[in-house]
Amino acid sequence: MAIPAHVQTYPLTYYIDSVDCSTFIQAKPRPVFESKLTYELDTLKFRWYDSAQMASPTAWEDIEIYHGADIIFGGKITRVADVTAGAESPVVMYDIFCTDWGIMTQKARANLRLVSVTDRDIVQEIFAAELPEYGTETYVGGGEMVFAERSYGRRTIYLIMQELCETTGCSWYIDASKEVHYFTEYSEESPFNISDDPDNVTTFNYARNTLKQAHEGGDVRNRIYVYGGEELQTGKIGQAFDGNNENRYYTLAYKPDELSGTVDGISFTAGTAQAQSFDDYMALLDTDNKLLSFASTAVPSVGTANISVAYTYTLPVAVRMRSWSSYEFYSNTWFDHVVTDNTITSKSQARLLASRLLEEYAYERISGTFTCYKPGLRAGQLLHLHSDSLGIDEDYLIQSVRLQAYSLWYFEVFVTFGVFNPTLLSMLQQIKRNAAGDSSYVDDEVLREFLGLTSSFTLAATGTVTGQEAPDEADNAGLLTGAVTVTPLSGDYTWGIAVTPTRWGFGTWK
Repeated sequence: MAIPAHVQTYPLTYYIDSVDCSTFIQAKPRPVFESKLTYELDTLKFRWYDSAQMASPTAWEDIEIYHGADIIFGGKITRVADVTAGAESPVVMYDIFCTDWGIMTQKARANLRLVSVTDRDIVQEIFAAELPEYGTETYVGGGEMVFAERSYGRRTIYLIMQELCETTGCSWYIDASKEVHYFTEYSEESPFNISDDPDNVTTFNYARNTLKQAHEGGDVRNRIYVYGGEELQTGKIGQAFDGNNENRYYTLAYKPDELSGTVDGISFTAGTAQAQSFDDYMALLDTDNKLLSFASTAVPSVGTANISVAYTYTLPVAVRMRSWSSYEFYSNTWFDHVVTDNTITSKSQARLLASRLLEEYAYERISGTFTCYKPGLRAGQLLHLHSDSLGIDEDYLIQSVRLQAYSLWYFEVFVTFGVFNPTLLSMLQQIKRNAAGDSSYVDDEVLREFLGLTSSFTLAATGTVTGQEAPDEADNAGLLTGAVTVTPLSGDYTWGIAVTPTRWGFGTWK
């Protein structure tokens, strides 16, 4: 296969602990680098063979790969697997598995308390405290969300970053040069774009016959139902009942939260059924069954609307949203989808979620793949793709990237992409912020660290020690005899000889 004309064939150089080991990297199976649109770390795997059997990599060594002067992977070796060439061959090769620099965030733990900080401050503080060799000035954005307090008790940096991104709607990764990237999710542009009319500076071509586009219509949803938990309504509702000197039970219109009331103009107290008893209250409130019951000693007297109550109440969250344009587009057909999630406790959350699903699924979605020859793309970046033949001229979100070394000179880069929806992005960010709750996070973990102390000393003795057989306990006092001199060290916390009784192997610590 001829190298495409626009490909610049710089050598691929592999460094392990800063030593050039390129001659040991095998072309088959081909080295493979993968980046996925998740919180998974990037990975690299390759095969190592030293014909002299003098060198082999080990776990946790640094690994860096350069394409000419550009670094395209940096991280740690995390697994080394022996591979034999055959039953009769003494040759041993090694399959090497590597993970990007982010692997160290799973090992480093932060133990600090931050007050009145932005999300940008948090990222910079935790890396400065635990991984200062990682850069946080150039590519760390944010700064829009302010936290009253953040406390971390020996929590991994990886987990801290995950939780922070879930709250702020941002994303993060660590590049091959140990630079931390923290940015609004799906807002980082790719270092170059793809075009069938490239300038080979800011745009590059895809490999011939590799650009494919698909329209996914199997999961179209244009009518969304969202059923959540219960939402506390604002304000109180009032109800009145007629007493008859017999009825103790009255059914409320809605599920109550807090209730107050009067009987014949006199206030009564109401407790919660199964939590309090009639011993302390005139009435009990069964919230699940919307039932108000009076004690047998407090049955309301005969009267018209002489029982008056006012209460706050909750209603189940139930929302339906429809896309009429999608309905008409698909020949007046509804495609229903139901979401049930008890953690949704407001209509606004439910509407936002339903809107998000309509934005994403009301129409068929575009996705595709292509192959190119220039490293630098990674999952999560926005890529502008231009193709006259397919009528494409849009921004797309890179879903995954797989680099496979075609030779010692260049990579084949396999890319999958999907539609980028800015409206959907803003909705996702809003959903995350709404679900975040109180921005103050406190970890109550208390670390108690116990340090082991080690001490040593030397006994200098002259004389003889008698006793040719192992003595019993009664003979221990006489085991050490003769002209023996023991000189203990002076000062605090030093060893000295035990005086009473004098026993072999015992001493004092003072």
